[in-house]
Amino acid sequence: MSNRQIIESYWNAFVKGDLDTVEKLVHPDIVVTYPQSGEVIRGRENLMAMARNYPVALPEGTAVKLEGPDETVSVSPSMPFGMSVITISGGGDMFVGEAVYDYPNGDVYNVAVILKVHEGMISQDTTYFATPFEAPEWRRPYVEG
Repeated sequence: MSNRQIIESYWNAFVKGDLDTVEKLVHPDIVVTYPQSGEVIRGRENLMAMARNYPVALPEGTAVKLEGPDETVSVSPSMPFGMSVITISGGGDMFVGEAVYDYPNGDVYNVAVILKVHEGMISQDTTYFATPFEAPEWRRPYVEG
């Protein structure tokens, strides 16, 4: 399986809530980092225990087929948070995924995930969560939107 296929399989497994497949795709020594909270999850065992103890069950969703070097796709909103759009780009052993998570309480987060593949498995996952904000007035003359 190519590194791109590993990344696609990893995303699809999360979308479907298929933690058994996720577990097979992550390196035993995976390091997951959430820079904003300062959390670091070391090792497959800790990552899978965290995923299996998520406060809301990870229900089955609809898997998607991602093709080409860059793709934007809609995925099932049946996760505990609606994962409405994913863009995956990259190559070699490094990939970046972008998503928008809509939580049941109304919170919305723009999410960027940097994934590294080593020895045919996901070995690093750095995830950034950002909330949307109002653009400052002073920038309006220079930007779109």
